[in-house]
Amino acid sequence: MDITEITVSYEATQSLSDYSNVRPGLRLTATLAENDDYVIARQSLLAEARAVVESEIDRCLIADGKAPRYYIGPRFQVMYSRDLHVIIIMPNEASPNLLPGFGWYHHAVRRMSLDQARQVVRELAAQNGFAVLDCSNGDLSGLAKFVPSEPPSADESDDF
Repeated sequence: MDITEITVSYEATQSLSDYSNVRPGLRLTATLAENDDYVIARQSLLAEARAVVESEIDRCLIADGKAPRYYIGPRFQVMYSRDLHVIIIMPNEASPNLLPGFGWYHHAVRRMSLDQARQVVRELAAQNGFAVLDCSNGDLSGLAKFVPSEPPSADESDDF
């Protein structure tokens, strides 16, 4: 038996907020040459379809204000201090114990891509007039310039 054409389909469902979901899918077809291995062709097509679908799910999650699910790059968190009037981007694995006593709070979304974290920070800084400190490289030493000579008098616990 000669296999001359192969078709694969891949789809996935992802829950979003407000009890909605997204179900992207992709169907790919390839015409095989005489010496092509159909198993390798099928694996290649399936990997391509899966990558496209997972990328679309991540795009929808980010648009919904959530962290991407399939993104495999470094992840980041956004923290802010109303006492110091600063918003920080830092690696997700970095210790959130920054300068104790200055009321640090996490943004609601964690494990973001760097682009997503930077977008969140731009929006929050514009809304609140806070300074931005990009510590995405893990170097938190820049925080020292935000420390006042007097400790804060009250701790506000509002979340963005």
